[in-house]
Amino acid sequence: MALIPIDLHKCPNCQEAVEIRVAGVSSGLGPSHPACRRCGQVFSSDRREWADMTFAARRRYFLWSLAYMLAGAGVGGTGLQGALRVMDLGFRQGWIPEPDIEKPIFWIGFVSWLA
Repeated sequence: MALIPIDLHKCPNCQEAVEIRVAGVSSGLGPSHPACRRCGQVFSSDRREWADMTFAARRRYFLWSLAYMLAGAGVGGTGLQGALRVMDLGFRQGWIPEPDIEKPIFWIGFVSWLA
């Protein structure tokens, strides 16, 4: 089983968790000097407000968002297909859902999760 690294960023003053990143991925969007919700200490972060982002940073934000949307929609389409198959045939030990993108039900799940 592969382990996905989780980065926990903490307030430099009180060590309260202020951000969690999965596999080091961050949108980069947010206040560049947030205040800790526990102690109120203002500290520097690597985030930027939309108005302060460069074109390249905005493009990166858009592409990451698009990737997350498409991955989530794929999970939704596969999940809906799998759920309907289990309701139809019953659960079988060792069965793994496989997406069949040629069936309309996959696309119904895909679009519903995309929205």
